[in-house]
Amino acid sequence: GAFSYRHIPPKPNPWQGKHRRTKADYFCASNARNTAFIYAKGTHIVCVDDTTALTSGWLNHAVDAMVGNYVVLGAYRKIYDGTVTISESGILDETRAAHPNEKNCGQSGLDSRLSHGKPGELVKVDGACFYGCSFCLPLEAAIKINGFDELYDALSGEDYDFGSRLHRAGYQLNYCVD
Repeated sequence: GAFSYRHIPPKPNPWQGKHRRTKADYFCASNARNTAFIYAKGTHIVCVDDTTALTSGWLNHAVDAMVGNYVVLGAYRKIYDGTVTISESGILDETRAAHPNEKNCGQSGLDSRLSHGKPGELVKVDGACFYGCSFCLPLEAAIKINGFDELYDALSGEDYDFGSRLHRAGYQLNYCVD
């Protein structure tokens, strides 16, 4: 069937958008994800950051998480200023310009959790392994812990705080390498 969507901008905040109180826009993942939680329809929500190239098995793991009603975290590869295509055989091909901070910060764009598991398996992890770049969870879980803490907007760290609160609330976090 046809895929339809509705674009809803993040709710007003002091860090970005037309209501900002700063000279430039800042990273505000908590606000954007909380806006998605507000408008989401259905029982689960899937979030993927704009610079994230998903691994080949990610969508299958997300569907399994929806059917099994659990939280799944996906592995990622960050693509900065580039183009991503997938070949007919499913191989990721990227053309990428270096991230401006890559030489200074050592940002390779590779998921630092890759050593936690092997392709094809789900690995139970704690909240500190919740990275916001790709995840699927029951919407009820996000609401139960009151979403992402917007005090982290313009800072970062919102993802592992959210994961730690999910874990403390009794939700099992599962990480998939593929």
